[in-house]
Amino acid sequence: MRILIADDDKISRNINREILSLSGSVDAVVNGAEAVQVFKTALRDDNPFGLICLDISMPFYDGIYALNEIRTLERARMISPEKAVKIVMVTSSRERRDILNVRGKCNGYLLKPLSIGSMDKLLSRFKEREQ
Repeated sequence: MRILIADDDKISRNINREILSLSGSVDAVVNGAEAVQVFKTALRDDNPFGLICLDISMPFYDGIYALNEIRTLERARMISPEKAVKIVMVTSSRERRDILNVRGKCNGYLLKPLSIGSMDKLLSRFKEREQ
């Protein structure tokens, strides 16, 4: 699986890269604007991501804005929800409004710090839905 991590915190980005590298090839960017650009390039090159982990709070485009942009790009290309990239929002915030802002648009929500167990559980859930 091809995976993209967007997180402005270098330590979180590196930890997430280590955890997710067990599940596939990982690219990482530092903000939502870069995430959207890399996603566009992957679509154009017909080399899509299977999973994107977006930090909610980032400079330039935050994770919620990037999530909305990615979903808009998918709709413009008529990518069905079943074929759409899995997007997991990652944050240290425990605020309910953050969860409500992404409900129905993303495929999961994880609190930092991520662990191998929490990511494995989420990835297993995705695999079950695909079968």
